[in-house]
Amino acid sequence: KKRLLLPANKDKNIRNENFKMENKLPQLFFIDLDGTLLNAKKKVSDADKHCLKEMGKQNICRVIATGRSLFACNEVLKSDIEIDYLIFSNGAGIINWKDKTLLYDKYLSQKETIEIVEKLSDLEIDFQVRQKVPNSHKYFYRRYFRHNPDFDRLNRKYANCVRELKQLNQLQESARVITIAPTVETFELLKTEFSQFEITRVTSPINHRSVWTEIYPKGVNKGTACGFLLSKLNLKFATTAGLGNDYNDIDFLEKVASPFVVANAPQSMKEEYKITVTNNESPLSAIYNYFY
Repeated sequence: KKRLLLPANKDKNIRNENFKMENKLPQLFFIDLDGTLLNAKKKVSDADKHCLKEMGKQNICRVIATGRSLFACNEVLKSDIEIDYLIFSNGAGIINWKDKTLLYDKYLSQKETIEIVEKLSDLEIDFQVRQKVPNSHKYFYRRYFRHNPDFDRLNRKYANCVRELKQLNQLQESARVITIAPTVETFELLKTEFSQFEITRVTSPINHRSVWTEIYPKGVNKGTACGFLLSKLNLKFATTAGLGNDYNDIDFLEKVASPFVVANAPQSMKEEYKITVTNNESPLSAIYNYFY
């Protein structure tokens, strides 16, 4: 059954309309995980699993692009979920999913990591320093806020992988530094304080309210990683589609030929891109069935 895609601003979605009228299958599809392909139970629906298999039969390259660490991806991407490549840690790493070869690895130098940590400590903002990929689920942390349940929940979940930061000489190169705060004001502050780095805003995949501000080397984001993979595969953004739900997806949605967001995306993103159903209603299947 075909599912109607809700129209967004037509002037800003001409690429989508042309894509539909030309009736061309994309050669590659970028898909976010949390809040997008994963439903509220952190599962991929049977319909979307089937859709991924069908896309493979059509020779459409299936790429997950997520903010999760590789370790956290393995918690939800089971053997019955068929994909070709995984972009993880918001573009800090890429692996070939079938043979698990690491294709791409970006990180902050030790000097940059210490510079960031010193500033965040001065500002008394809670942070995590994530190890280089593929071990970016392991981290050092410091806590300052009196109340930060999102941060504490992560520390409990990965208790065997985290350590409180006591001294700066514990630090090495890092994949990213993550802060977790209750409001967007911290993100706005850090954009100014760390303008020499890549600053990514993420809505908490845990409580869906906290604002995660993630600090990377300049130019490291999902869009750049997608571009690297396309070059490796000798493909162009003009032959791709993408599906996301949050601010960290904009870096690839603004580049693909046919960008979509789920109905549970922020309103500002729904005004920019074509809208499909929510992440609880098999959004990938809805797009695939409607267009193809």
